[in-house]
Amino acid sequence: MVNFMSKQKSVVQNAPATMVFIAINIIIFIALNTIPGLSEQLLLNPELYMIQQRPWTLVTVFFSQEIHIHLLLNMGLFFVFGRELERNTGSTAVLSTYMICGFLGSVTIPFLAPVIGWTTGLVAGASAAVWGVVAAVAVLQPNTRFRGYTAMHYTMGLFAGNAMLFIFNPSVSIGAAAHAAGIFAGLACGYGFKKRKASKK
Repeated sequence: MVNFMSKQKSVVQNAPATMVFIAINIIIFIALNTIPGLSEQLLLNPELYMIQQRPWTLVTVFFSQEIHIHLLLNMGLFFVFGRELERNTGSTAVLSTYMICGFLGSVTIPFLAPVIGWTTGLVAGASAAVWGVVAAVAVLQPNTRFRGYTAMHYTMGLFAGNAMLFIFNPSVSIGAAAHAAGIFAGLACGYGFKKRKASKK
């Protein structure tokens, strides 16, 4: 038990930004599933007039998940790759990558919604932000392995899966452009971090 607690403490100390963001996502998940009407305040409505009324939802949306499996998958990826990014580049890199990728993903949604005829309401999910972090690690440490696959494998798999879902079922793929934007932004962030590290050598 003591050994387990010391390991958990070590994780938090070595990756504080990653753990704080995971905690925020979990807290908001619980709140969305227990507080009536909170979804309208935190999730993204792709209608431009609604974004003008609630501009903060362009940010709160990428801290929000409503479904258990969505939270588990996103935070599982973020736990693995966020810690790697933070360990190699620091907390600021994780914070900036998550926020930049998440925000750029958010702003694509109102433009894609009318193209695919999206009419099913609010959008939730941290995928654009999390996938951006995975992509950043893929650039910085392309050979880093998790369960037999490299960070670059994960990035290519996420991109290919996202593209296939959009091609075969575009009417439900409201997050497709956001996911792609998150990945490309993450790659750009990764190259920026890599260039900065090289310049310090």
